[in-house]
Amino acid sequence: ERFNSRGGEGDPSSDRLTRVRQDVEDVKGIMTQNIEKVLERGERIDILLDKTEELDYSASTFRTSAVR
Repeated sequence: ERFNSRGGEGDPSSDRLTRVRQDVEDVKGIMTQNIEKVLERGERIDILLDKTEELDYSASTFRTSAVR
């Protein structure tokens, strides 16, 4: 026989459902963290692209002034 935490008989399908629900919640939490990390990474990539464009402009300006 199966017993629940209150000392009565437990329903095996209810236990499975509880475990599945907990697994789903765990996966949702992990996916939320993954999405946050991807968004942060995207922001860092955007910053890096901006800095790359600034460096390219500065290099072009330097090259032009160095030739004179």
